[in-house]
Amino acid sequence: MSSAMIQADGGGQSDVKGNFGGQGVEVGETTYEGPCQRMCGAMGSLCAGVMLVFITCYAEFSNEQTFVHAEATANLVKTATPVGCTRNSAQSYPDDLVIVSCPVTQPDMSSLLPNLLSRYVDTFYGSSISWNMEIYQWQESSSQNCRKTNTGGQECQTIYNYHSAWSSTPISSDTFHSTNPEYQNSGSFPVNLHNGRVGAPLADVALVLDNGNLWYLSQNLVDQFPLKMVNVEGPPQSENSYPGQGDLESTMLHADHGYISTGVPGAPRIGDIRISLIGTGLPQNGYGTVCAQQTFDQQNMAFGFRQYPGQPFDFWGRVTNPLSHFEAGHLSPKQFEENWHNENAGTAFIFRIFLWFLMCYSISMIFSPLSVMADGLRLINFVSCGLGSLLDSAAQSVIQCAAFLVGSVLFLIVFAVAWIVSNPTFGVGLLAVALVAYFIGLHFAHKTKAVKGRELSYVKIVDLP
Repeated sequence: MSSAMIQADGGGQSDVKGNFGGQGVEVGETTYEGPCQRMCGAMGSLCAGVMLVFITCYAEFSNEQTFVHAEATANLVKTATPVGCTRNSAQSYPDDLVIVSCPVTQPDMSSLLPNLLSRYVDTFYGSSISWNMEIYQWQESSSQNCRKTNTGGQECQTIYNYHSAWSSTPISSDTFHSTNPEYQNSGSFPVNLHNGRVGAPLADVALVLDNGNLWYLSQNLVDQFPLKMVNVEGPPQSENSYPGQGDLESTMLHADHGYISTGVPGAPRIGDIRISLIGTGLPQNGYGTVCAQQTFDQQNMAFGFRQYPGQPFDFWGRVTNPLSHFEAGHLSPKQFEENWHNENAGTAFIFRIFLWFLMCYSISMIFSPLSVMADGLRLINFVSCGLGSLLDSAAQSVIQCAAFLVGSVLFLIVFAVAWIVSNPTFGVGLLAVALVAYFIGLHFAHKTKAVKGRELSYVKIVDLP
């Protein structure tokens, strides 16, 4: 179905929306690279791989340093004073590091949304809501089907794939390889609505004490609130059609599986809009646990929190990060600390796995010239029945396995050095143990040699008859 120009139901604007999308494939050009061209590309890949190795090494050291400081900061929770949700508790520990778990009050954020969206959100108690628009567009991707030649070159055919999907920005179809009007994009975001975010006033987000007084949270603590689903409710079908440009009216929208969308439910056209809402906050009347330095404003008689300054955690002079941490739920100090340690360990582990694969990929790039050279084995195909291809496939498998092994070993070496540097006390202790073991072994070696020498000196000489 080609792009239509029809009269919209509302606003008197021309409808510029396109078809209902779908998917398609077109075969593109065929290109050929000779052995010299491929080797030049492989040398460029080698240089990029070397740079990527150094970047990966730096990232490994940075990750371990960050992990050690995060763990040391979490250990400060042991030194925090547990306090209750009472006015007396809040007054008793000014400027101390405290840990407290209380109910959290949050305002209804629905009234702060733009008028176009507020009618679709009945209530939302939380700390923030953000909204992001997407537009339904044709999208192009390409892939190559390559075949190696017997001369060491490579012949590739480009395949262009087209499919319709939601995009965060309008896509110009002028850059597409295809000139087929079926893949023509149209439409734009409305002029009267933009992506945005509203946050709750800090005076409305606080811990609730037993007498109704509030213990106000800092912006740093509020920013740590978890994501919270925003319930979208409204008419299941739009009264009017969004024309794909100009102003967006509330009657052009409908609720659609958690989104606020234009068009026909379940059948968007090119140029239709959908809006996602993402919130942060806690369940209504839910609990939050805070570990931070408490404050008391004498002038306004208000209790609050601020970041606890970093503290030295070893005799090398290193200090922790400033401490101001929030966890959702009614947690004991032990649970709070365990959760924090688990978060730190999980984040560090994910980065380690990513850096491991990145290191292996970097070594694979460095081995690219070897891969191109191995393709020269295909010359044997001129005097044999496919033996060159078989040898080339075997060589490529060996090269890739070698890249994986070298990358893994290099990653482990760098990781071990980074871990020891990040834990210098342990590193010095390990070095001391190694030196002691070396000298003990050296001492026993000399002692064994001396015993053997004495045994030789007592050899009995027998006279011959």
